Amino acid sequence: MNKKDILTDFCIHLLLLGDEFRDSELHFFDKKDKSVLTYQNYVSTINKFLNVEDFLWDTDISKPISKIKTLNDLISNKEIEFLQDYIKKTFYFGYPTEVNEDGFAWGETFRLDFSVQDIESFFFDYLDLKKINPHRYITYYQQFLNYLDGQINNAISTTKFKIDNFHKNRNSIDNGLYSELKDNLESELKNMLLKSTQNTEFQLQGGFDEFGFIINYQNTLKSILKLHNTQYSKLNLEIDPKQYFVLIEYEYYRFKIEGQKTTTNADKQKVLKEEFELLKENNSQLIEFLKAKKFDNREVEIIINSFSFNKFSSLGIRSIRNLSKINFFSLFYLFYRFDFLKQELGLVLDVQNDFLEASLVEQPNLIDKNMYFKYYKHSEDVVPEYNEYHKDYPFKQIKRLLNKIKEDLHIDLKKLNIPPNFKFFVKDI
Repeated sequence: MNKKDILTDFCIHLLLLGDEFRDSELHFFDKKDKSVLTYQNYVSTINKFLNVEDFLWDTDISKPISKIKTLNDLISNKEIEFLQDYIKKTFYFGYPTEVNEDGFAWGETFRLDFSVQDIESFFFDYLDLKKINPHRYITYYQQFLNYLDGQINNAISTTKFKIDNFHKNRNSIDNGLYSELKDNLESELKNMLLKSTQNTEFQLQGGFDEFGFIINYQNTLKSILKLHNTQYSKLNLEIDPKQYFVLIEYEYYRFKIEGQKTTTNADKQKVLKEEFELLKENNSQLIEFLKAKKFDNREVEIIINSFSFNKFSSLGIRSIRNLSKINFFSLFYLFYRFDFLKQELGLVLDVQNDFLEASLVEQPNLIDKNMYFKYYKHSEDVVPEYNEYHKDYPFKQIKRLLNKIKEDLHIDLKKLNIPPNFKFFVKDI
């Protein structure tokens, strides 16, 4: 792949992270005609949709490139700023609710305002995926996974209904017979899984809690990329999407009937689980502080994971994917992290180094102390009537974030430390 291919792919990656919903090219697999969903057609479609030359200055993007460590290996610092401006002026997130007199959509639609630091940080994440599959546009597979993710609830609804009804009848059936029927149901689901694994290359990974399915997005995506890491591999688009969800159906059985959350015997996951338990043990004071704010045990684990930059999400803990640095700051604020540092640890938060204490994991590069200091300094600013807030205002996308906290994390917004200027949002969400 040359520089143009990688830049185009990365730009689409950014748009997918930003939930850019206007353009059908970013819902590539929603098309009814499966014959147009080939990889070659995707590359052609995306290159017509987005022209990287619109934000380049003097970089030659036609040359192949094999070793990439930073975005600067592709474009200059000035061109990164041009990229930031190009995305902000061209693309939007959210669903429009109104159309103005000129026919343009507006209302609940906001510009994709990534900072330069966010773009550079997301490029490192992109490179981690690119190393798995260096020959292809990884966003082709991201879009496929996003399509499958949107199909989950409908695809597993019949099996879920059957399992729920069986669970409801557990007290009306003799224990011995119930145990036999339970074994039969498990055997049926295992046979379904056996057949699906013979037809598919991968299964969606994840687990359940009382609010539904929690997809392990990164692990599933990495599995897909590993399976298609040659120039000639291709997705089998003739398979019924339901075939990719049979492992999920079996995991629902384990959750609902056996009372087990998804676990893995992989050594890496065992170590991660032990690290998370130790982290909770070492932050007992924080846990008591959060419980005093009326957060339950499930919510406390979500918050601790957030304060760890979602390091433990693969343990089946709900999280919000693809957060920018400014949105992580907002989560820290909303979940009382800064209040805890001030009230319980005695930090004044009047110098940059104080903000290195915000993260619970020993990865200080995740905290930009200068940015956090500026964000916190402006966190109580009065919000102007328009959306183009000054660059150091931290709550530019707070309504979107509050929606995700409610819909993805299932946390009551009334429990949050919402800035006074935005309390009116709570009743509207």
